[in-house]
Amino acid sequence: FFSICFIRKGMGRMSDASMFTLCPQSNQSPDPAAILGLKAIDFSAVLQLKQQQWLAGTREWLFDQMDEWLADPDGARTLWLVGRGGTGKTMALTEWLERKVQQKCVAAWHFFRHDEVSQSSPPMLLSSLSAMLCQHVPGYQAQLDAAAVSHALASGELHELFHTLFSKPLQFVEAPFGGPMVMCIDALDEVPVDTQSVSERLNVILNMVPLLPHWLRIFVTSRDNHQVRRTLEQFEPLVLPLEGALHRADMRAYLRLVVRRYVRGDCNAPALERLVEDEFPELSGMMEGQLRGLERASAAEFKRTQSAVPLYWPQQRPQPPTAAEEEQVPEVVQALLQQLCESAGADYDEVEDFIGQQLKAARQDAAARAARLIERKADGLFSYAALLNGHLQAEEAAGRGLDMARLACLPRGAAELFKAQFQRAFPKGVFEPLWTKAVRLLEAAAAAPDPLLAEVASQVLAADAGPGTNAGANAAFNRADAAATQELAGAVGLALRDGRYRFVHKSLVEWLVGHDGSSGVPTAGEFAVDTANGMVHLAEVHGLEHPIAARVSKERSPQPGLPQSTKRNPEPSHCESPPNVFPEIADSPPFPARQDSYCRSRTTSLHEVPAQTEPLHSSYPSHDPSEDWDSPSYWVHGGV
Repeated sequence: FFSICFIRKGMGRMSDASMFTLCPQSNQSPDPAAILGLKAIDFSAVLQLKQQQWLAGTREWLFDQMDEWLADPDGARTLWLVGRGGTGKTMALTEWLERKVQQKCVAAWHFFRHDEVSQSSPPMLLSSLSAMLCQHVPGYQAQLDAAAVSHALASGELHELFHTLFSKPLQFVEAPFGGPMVMCIDALDEVPVDTQSVSERLNVILNMVPLLPHWLRIFVTSRDNHQVRRTLEQFEPLVLPLEGALHRADMRAYLRLVVRRYVRGDCNAPALERLVEDEFPELSGMMEGQLRGLERASAAEFKRTQSAVPLYWPQQRPQPPTAAEEEQVPEVVQALLQQLCESAGADYDEVEDFIGQQLKAARQDAAARAARLIERKADGLFSYAALLNGHLQAEEAAGRGLDMARLACLPRGAAELFKAQFQRAFPKGVFEPLWTKAVRLLEAAAAAPDPLLAEVASQVLAADAGPGTNAGANAAFNRADAAATQELAGAVGLALRDGRYRFVHKSLVEWLVGHDGSSGVPTAGEFAVDTANGMVHLAEVHGLEHPIAARVSKERSPQPGLPQSTKRNPEPSHCESPPNVFPEIADSPPFPARQDSYCRSRTTSLHEVPAQTEPLHSSYPSHDPSEDWDSPSYWVHGGV
């Protein structure tokens, strides 16, 4: 469903050397940081995934401003990239990060994830950043006191960690010859459990910035969170909001590549016939009815004709990064023209090129107009474009193509897309037999502090729904269980990666568990899930007596003298799996994976970028509370 994770198995965008520079060292000589007990968190999966999403030619205006900030010797100590959930903050950061790593300007990086609580603690953050400083900052590791580092890590006391890992050693490290370096921290506001988690992270930033030397700066991304704003404003950061005309231009370029696979152009056979006869008078009269016969073809033949579209790429680049280099020539028309030109004495190559250009222009024009219309529905969110790609893919599979008349019927915003996908998977809503299983899986995944282990997910589905049972302890985890669980998980937006199930985007979790601020009505309506139930399911599987689980189970236990309620969704002995409306992104990326060497040298844009009319933002952007999503986000994941 959300084809924004354009990651193909075995087709990572970065070369091996490039990936290696962005990951903790391995398969080499022992890491000096590891000897000291410091461990850098491996974010290679996040980096590879998000860099595959970046579209060549976009975000260059943003990268230019970031470069100016880092190169300015008098620049602000802190850069804050701010935007609503789904506007592409992490995607922009990872692409810029790779460029700067190649230039040896990056000292360390950290990516907060809503579903990775174990990586969110301040001690682990500081340890990981320090380990990366050992790898990327010359002279830093030599200034660390091994005994003091060991004691600080063992104590976990933040003040001691700050002093041992940053304050003391950095004051003896010489400024790099190449200019300032930067530490990047993504999704500072992503709250895995509660608001206290954000406060702890902000305290880390608050205490860290004054300890850093003038040559080491901090780059953070987050939503326009009031806690983040209040903390960062003390350092007078440079604020770059993801909004405005240039952001919308990137959005349109991205949408064009999504919809061009599904939109139908306006160049029909009669119009094409007239264009050819005007350009080549020698064919006048000979084409009467020839191309129009295509309109009378059977539905199967017409579908075959539409699908017969060979794509020709420049030889030096096996996969094109943009639609601008695409040529489409339907084979049926090609064969017909061969005969017509031979009988009329016309130049076949010239006629073929002319028709190809007309078909290409019609398709691109239709895609451009569709992108402009859909832009209003997307509201500047790249995550919507990813969701839309999956939605259109499912519509096409159902035989419903996209034309201009149907654009107005497309869901508006991520919430409507979620609703449409769940309705497709469960046509009878919560009365669909398989929803009983699906809601258990969703509740467990939403309640779990870390991504749900595949074994646990299967046990949750196998466990008896009755209170107080521990069927999960006796559930055998076999290949059949794993396949059934993965099929159901794919239908509800859970993707399997590294043996764990993750929600494809934080906004899906927010939609499932959230409530309308004014009315209190669940945002997901009948598909809403309860994390308290999820705690019960997890406790049952592990044989634990979770405090909340015990309370919920007690409340739901049959009371003496009261009739036992029947389950609203009785589960039949066999349920047919729902359609997977969240297909693997690797199967159908909206645009091809780009080649690393080509993309690093590419400077031209996919669209005409107007002259920079908006100055660098040195003050905070205007804030519209209606644009806030209630909690942090990230939609797109490698399996969806």
